[in-house]
Amino acid sequence: MSVPPAPASGFRRHLPTAGVLLAAAVLWPFLLPTPAAHGTGSQAVALVLIGLSLTVTVGWLRVVTLFQPAAVAAGAAATGALLVRGHGAGVALAGAAVLGGIAGMLALAPAAADPRRWLPATSLLLTVATGLVVPRYVFRPLAPPALLGMDLGRHRTLYFTGLAVAALACAVVGALQRARFGRRLLTVGAGAGAGDVPGSPRPWVEGVALSGALAGIAGWVGMILHEGLPSPLDFAPTTAIAYLAIPLLGGAWSIAGALVGAAVFLLAARIALAMGHAAVTLPAVLLVVAAVMGRPGGLAGWATRVGATGRAAQLLRRLRLG
Repeated sequence: MSVPPAPASGFRRHLPTAGVLLAAAVLWPFLLPTPAAHGTGSQAVALVLIGLSLTVTVGWLRVVTLFQPAAVAAGAAATGALLVRGHGAGVALAGAAVLGGIAGMLALAPAAADPRRWLPATSLLLTVATGLVVPRYVFRPLAPPALLGMDLGRHRTLYFTGLAVAALACAVVGALQRARFGRRLLTVGAGAGAGDVPGSPRPWVEGVALSGALAGIAGWVGMILHEGLPSPLDFAPTTAIAYLAIPLLGGAWSIAGALVGAAVFLLAARIALAMGHAAVTLPAVLLVVAAVMGRPGGLAGWATRVGATGRAAQLLRRLRLG
């Protein structure tokens, strides 16, 4: 699967889109003040983190990776293990990020000689192995933890906590994209960097470690949301393929792309479930991906071009004033 070349710039161009979506996320619990809506919001937060994870690999390194469910499972397993041993939710969050990053590096290790060719296959194998082992032998019921005195067992509290973590992740990824770190990964993704030279794997290691850490944090959110028993379908190989729709729908190189892609992905999944045809979610998503891959900016780029974010910002201001 080929990925269109990344645009030369665009970080500032997508800031209005990202700002509007974050403002809408803050208003969400007030517009729909129900535990079910808050739980859906937490799922969206996890998808945003997975979208950011794929932005690093699909967007920056321009390689298809399928280890994201394995990194999510690793983060969830670390969360459960640390909470059961009496550690706080903050320590569990750090552990989820670390173990998720290690999962990314494990996917890279067998493909180090030629990551562009072999990483899709090795990452899929890791996801298959993780999906067979972790949900069956690792997950156990979990009492909701507290963070800084806040009970994360309350869906609204977990949602706002996860939203704050996701906002911080967006800020970090945005800063890294503009820094030397991001420029080096983008150069490697374009096929002109030292990462393509045998014996110089550092950019690939850094990229998959960051990507895995972001997905691991998504596992932290999911583990607490589902009280230690997330669905095994979250770690299936088909889920890994479906996740590719998030950055490709929204735009593979921007934070706004991860936000837009996560929202559209969750909406498509909810519609499929409401229709009683969950099995159509994957082919439907992949068809949409095929339709938008010819537009490198994705839906976030389209919104910026037509000025939709400006009109949405005006609507949000009216809602706040009202």
